[in-house]
Amino acid sequence: MDDANHPETPDEGKAPRALRKDVNARIGLRKRGYSQSKVDLLNISKSGFRIETGLQLAEGEQVFLNIPGLETRVARVAWTDKFTAGCEFDQPLADYVFDQIVARLK
Repeated sequence: MDDANHPETPDEGKAPRALRKDVNARIGLRKRGYSQSKVDLLNISKSGFRIETGLQLAEGEQVFLNIPGLETRVARVAWTDKFTAGCEFDQPLADYVFDQIVARLK
């Protein structure tokens, strides 16, 4: 998604955003107190990810990302737009974890 509300490139004068890698994978996501649902992971960076989902998510809500073979990652919803949401990891991914996720999901 590349619109005025959620640009993929940084605005002038702001710090550059983390390198994003486009992926297209069906992965698990769980909201606190709910069962895991399948969502479409659209892109990922060391600091967060973008998903497409039918789940109702609210800004600031805690979610748990489950990529098979890797430890569950905790994140918070940064923004939502209909069926798309951007989430920020509570702890940025280490370089080797990011590389492993991208390799696994390409």
